[in-house]
Amino acid sequence: QTSFDTVTTYVLVGLVAGYGLFLERELARADRVSGPPDAKPSVASKVFGGALALAALAGFWFGAVKEYARQDALFELFATEETVAQTERIGRTLEGPPRFEMIRLPSSSLVKGTLEQLPRVAEAERAALLSATRTELDLYASAYERYLLRVREDYRARMNYVHLLLLKTTFGENRLADAKAIIEDSYRLSPENPLTYALHALAELYGGNVAGAREKAQEMLALNPDIEFSQEVASYIEEQAKQFPTITILKLENL
Repeated sequence: QTSFDTVTTYVLVGLVAGYGLFLERELARADRVSGPPDAKPSVASKVFGGALALAALAGFWFGAVKEYARQDALFELFATEETVAQTERIGRTLEGPPRFEMIRLPSSSLVKGTLEQLPRVAEAERAALLSATRTELDLYASAYERYLLRVREDYRARMNYVHLLLLKTTFGENRLADAKAIIEDSYRLSPENPLTYALHALAELYGGNVAGAREKAQEMLALNPDIEFSQEVASYIEEQAKQFPTITILKLENL
């Protein structure tokens, strides 16, 4: 019951730890009864007990109260369509030390929703939708940056962050240089992974380098031509090459 990163887990850990302290106190009391009548707890044991109590209170505050607030904000984020409220709840969700899934889950939902809405909204509403999306993507990009400062070698987080940077580029903010720098440094982390090549091909395509995109797509296929994902990305690159400079955004969900 203590395997999952949820508020319930933290509460259960607190209960187990509290029960352990209770048993320890009972044992100490029994020792005092059976020992010399004037035996008293030492100063060291009192200090240790006080430190444990403070640690337990701090753990409950950050592990249960604050964590519950973050997860509640995440839940509310998916329950509202009002832009200002969404932005405020994103901020609450991303408070404290950033965690990968707390960034990936809502940012992926934002990207999916935006790409689905764009073709359907009227031209007059499109600018407002893109503006709101850019504002929210900035919050997620900042959270990814803070997370990767702590966990530099997290390949999956890197690829999700690169995907976000590529989308920011298509929405009007050129982040291709940043995306390519991360991609180049990520090949070493997973040399046989076609995802790195796929995102590199997309970066070249979104930057207008069709020949470079095709080259990376071929390198991706050379790893293993039988992987369906690689085939789909390579086909997408070829389709975009035919209609360039007008291109569509490739939807890459759950990287």
